[in-house]
Amino acid sequence: TFHPFLHPNHLHIDVSCWMGARQIAAWLCDNANTVVRRLTIPAESVGEDGRIDVELRISNPRSPAELGAGADTRLLGVGLEWICLLRGDNS
Repeated sequence: TFHPFLHPNHLHIDVSCWMGARQIAAWLCDNANTVVRRLTIPAESVGEDGRIDVELRISNPRSPAELGAGADTRLLGVGLEWICLLRGDNS
């Protein structure tokens, strides 16, 4: 679950989810409501030790300062609220 950082002068962001060199999901976010997304992690992306490396890429992050919405100069994209990982059934 995440919520995108949007503003009247910054109406949408593109979010893509990567595991290594493979894009496994992409979303266009055009409202600031909390977003719930489900995705499947490819088995070949899970390390032998069970570790995974998930990267969220934001196409056009903006700072509140840049948009006249405060002094914060950090580039913001999405605020990750929670993540739940469940092992799939391979049978």
